[in-house]
Amino acid sequence: MPDESRCGAASPQPSQPYRIFWLIDTGHPLAVIFAITLGIALLSTAYAVSGTLLTELFPPRLRYSGVALGYNIAGALSGFLPFLALAMLSFSDGASWPAAAILAVVALITSVGGYFGGRLKIKDMDIIE
Repeated sequence: MPDESRCGAASPQPSQPYRIFWLIDTGHPLAVIFAITLGIALLSTAYAVSGTLLTELFPPRLRYSGVALGYNIAGALSGFLPFLALAMLSFSDGASWPAAAILAVVALITSVGGYFGGRLKIKDMDIIE
């Protein structure tokens, strides 16, 4: 997979949370269903490349531990994001833009990680030789 596609999978995402929350804020049932479907589809594009990217960051003897550690640390850190979004929602008097901003920052971090992760990959043939 070309390095650019890893970053490209997440690059349009920082602007999408604002559109998604705007659709949800309309309160129209079809708009809400479309917004949730769009959000899940965008989330899937970031996960589509994560397995390949993470396995290429570690040499074969450390690969399983490295990927497991990466997933678990990310899960532990991202577990606090709903609480942060709820706190920001209460501080903004119910406006949805703070939650969208959190998702935009996460998408931006994903884009940067995809960009640099593609350049840090380890080729198994380099290790064998």
